[in-house]
Parts: sequence; structure tokens; C-alpha cells
Amino acid sequence: MFQAASRWFPVLRRRPVPAGLVFGALLYAFMYRVVMPLSAIPFRPSFAPKALFTALAAHMFLIGLPIALCASRLGRSAEER
Repeated sequence: MFQAASRWFPVLRRRPVPAGLVFGALLYAFMYRVVMPLSAIPFRPSFAPKALFTALAAHMFLIGLPIALCASRLGRSAEER
């Protein structure tokens, strides 16, 4: 999804760190507000400050940032061809 968006918005490839952090935060919000309530899993998300910060930071730094850095690198190699 991020790779496709970066084709339409090149700023996502030029600035991968802030774009990746924002993407991770948006992904966290989508997962916990849309996907989890619609799933069959009996899940009640904890919005205690410590749990919220840990889950949000994990999505931002461990999911969003690597995806953005990979997309940036793939975008640059595709432009060089």
C-alpha cells in the first residue's frame, strides 16, 4: 500500500523517515479502530497510556519505518533503470 502511494506522492520516497512514522501511526489507528472490532476475536484494546504508547511506538518504528525505507530504496533503484 505504501509503495503504491509513494508512486503517486514522490515526497513519500524523498522523506521516508517522517512518512514511515506517520504511516505506522495510521496503520495502528486503522488496525485497532477498524480491523480488530470487525474480527471474530474477542478483543478489547487497552488504551492505558503505557500500553497505547508501546503499541503505537512499535507500529511506527518496527512496521511503518522499515516499509518506508524499503519503498524509498526500491523507488530510487526503479528510477535509475
